[in-house]
Amino acid sequence: MSTFTRGMQVFLRDELWPVASEAGKFVVFVLLMGALLLAVLGSLWGFWLFSNPVHTPWWLIWVSRGSAMVLFLLIGTKLYRHILLRLASVAS
Repeated sequence: MSTFTRGMQVFLRDELWPVASEAGKFVVFVLLMGALLLAVLGSLWGFWLFSNPVHTPWWLIWVSRGSAMVLFLLIGTKLYRHILLRLASVAS
């Protein structure tokens, strides 16, 4: 492990993580719940449209797709962060 990597690890663990963890958890929770709500509502709307075909506005389709993409992005970010924290704890 290089000196730069060790320095970044110490900075993240000792300086940034204690400050940003509570605010970051709250922001991620709010974004995740909003994205989950939009994705679920979009799915329910899509299932309703499957049984009752009517013209769906494009903005609704893209909002549903976008919220699902945000949901997957946040889940992937949390998974990536979890893996990095595990690797950092094993390395130290």
